Amino acid sequence: MATAAGVTRLTVYNQFGSRNGLLEAAFDALAVAGGMNDLASAMAIADPQGGLARLVMVFCGFWSSDDALAGLYAAAAIDKELANSLAARNERRRKALTVLVRRQGGRDEQCQRDVVDTLFALTSYAMFQMLNSTERNPDAICAMIQPLCEHVLAGK
Repeated sequence: MATAAGVTRLTVYNQFGSRNGLLEAAFDALAVAGGMNDLASAMAIADPQGGLARLVMVFCGFWSSDDALAGLYAAAAIDKELANSLAARNERRRKALTVLVRRQGGRDEQCQRDVVDTLFALTSYAMFQMLNSTERNPDAICAMIQPLCEHVLAGK
């Protein structure tokens, strides 16, 4: 990476502290460029269904924002440090989903975990890519995922 950028490895470590620091900076840049700042608006919606619908829109926009995401996820299959960093980033999505599920209320802890896990899968990059492989545009994918998430959150 350093050579490709025309700098030494030491320069990279001095700037970012570690490879993980470099990955975090790259993830932050992708998040900003991909509209993840809009996630705050989703979480500010008091109605859990409305917040979830907005969260799905934000993630569909993000997943479609940069073709480099496909390369990152592919590289994570053979790079444990990258895989761990991506997993940590994805856990942020799980935490947001947990907040929305708790706002919905009316479930025991195990049921809440099951709902969060299902929503986590439905809003994942893998799900987005599976639906995207058939040449659907991001809006069409979002329109498919949103009602599924609504049904899961509603307990249907």
